[in-house]
Amino acid sequence: MNRSIAPIALATVALLIAAVPAGAGESFFSMMHLQGKSKLFGRVSAASQENNDRAQREVVTTGRALDAFGDALVAAQLRTGSRPEAASRRHGALTARFDLDWKALNGFVDGLVMDTDRAFVEALERQVAVLEEREGITLGSCEPPQGVLGMAMGESDCEGTDYTDHLAALMDEDPALVAAVDDVATRAWPTMRPEREPLAPVALTAGETVADDVAWFSPATLVEDAELFEPVQDGLVEGYRLSEREVDSYRQTVRANLELLGEEDPLVAEAREKLRRASSELTTWREQATGEAIALAWELAEKDGDALRKELGVDALGVCLQPRDLGACPGADRTGDVGTYLSSRKKAVKAAEKHADDILPPALDL
Repeated sequence: MNRSIAPIALATVALLIAAVPAGAGESFFSMMHLQGKSKLFGRVSAASQENNDRAQREVVTTGRALDAFGDALVAAQLRTGSRPEAASRRHGALTARFDLDWKALNGFVDGLVMDTDRAFVEALERQVAVLEEREGITLGSCEPPQGVLGMAMGESDCEGTDYTDHLAALMDEDPALVAAVDDVATRAWPTMRPEREPLAPVALTAGETVADDVAWFSPATLVEDAELFEPVQDGLVEGYRLSEREVDSYRQTVRANLELLGEEDPLVAEAREKLRRASSELTTWREQATGEAIALAWELAEKDGDALRKELGVDALGVCLQPRDLGACPGADRTGDVGTYLSSRKKAVKAAEKHADDILPPALDL
């Protein structure tokens, strides 16, 4: 997938308060344990995680579909000499919408985190004051050592009276915090999945016209799923994976040089430009190589056009460029039948095998 999908930065709510560290025999609470004991914190965390997971799935699904749509347009250019206007317009509109929705989603999450942080910090400050007045104490903060390393370094558990449970109970009954959690836990998250809208298929052979509801197949899906294209798909995946590892390894080198030499060093700037260029070349290679594979699937179906239509029992057969996650095409999807037919044709199988042998990773010069 050539589109870079950054993870949604929904931070775990940090309960921050200016508390004096507790000494031996003093009263304290643990910020880490407080988050685990508070029912309200558990509720808002669970709701945020559920919505975040859904949003991430939508981002990945839509991003991959847009990539696949773009790859199909590359194939159309290779097969017909141009990109169908309606499909290009639809792809451009969906891409622009995706970018706007992505910004809106991150803005929504930033606001959600800010409001949640504020609500818990204010409630914590209120209830620390209540607890201190009620018990006649001064609360400090103390975190127990975590893991084997902390213990090995001679640290000990917090000493004194632990008021974490008392504080969590008070916070869970704080009316303002209850109302704030009700608000943030029930906010409707923006969606990253566009409405599915079918797009008319294009002709199997350049110059032909097809009706909106004609039977169709997806050459991109053939490359992904059909038996004869397994070697091609393996070659595409392996070529991209090897090159991606090369880019990732160089990226680690750039980061190490940045720490060692500093931001202003010419070598760092040169390495960054080299990394940017290699990443761009890898993206271009993936688009072109995938487009060529899709064009091959299209070509093989076109070569056997008459026999294929007879086998399928249809008078006309179109090519669907839009992925199913974006709406595909109206009419009957015969992609599986086309894949079965082509996988039974020796010439088609040999052509796919030869294409797979010719797939070479890009030379990135890293």
